[in-house]
Amino acid sequence: MKSWSTSELHIFKDCEDYFAEKLHSFHEEYVDCFLLIGVDAPNKDIESIKMTKNPEFSTLYYKRIIGGIKYVKPIISVNSFVDKKINASCDIYYLNNYEDIEDFYMVQKVGGWQGTSQSCHQVWKLLKENIFDINEHWL
Repeated sequence: MKSWSTSELHIFKDCEDYFAEKLHSFHEEYVDCFLLIGVDAPNKDIESIKMTKNPEFSTLYYKRIIGGIKYVKPIISVNSFVDKKINASCDIYYLNNYEDIEDFYMVQKVGGWQGTSQSCHQVWKLLKENIFDINEHWL
């Protein structure tokens, strides 16, 4: 898997409604499908979270995606802060193992899930788009 050396960082501070609109429009324009979703502690390692999987993909596919996410740095990170605490984050990765995976993926984490101290951890497969357009969406 190729690892990018730099990443773009977008910070949204105390503008929860605006961030929610940006995130919603991002999903409408750039998200292909959900891959994984699970609820656990905010800082839990993604590999150890019990996740519900999209049944359209194989176990090997998920192992490669999670392994890639752990191996490479995100090329775009988006963080939403509310009252100086991170409320939500989205990390966008480009994964390419030069065999069967070459796509953009997003790990989204939403804190305070349904009023608890837990976070919802989600992995999304993005549509093949221009990374510059993806980045510009957050500006």
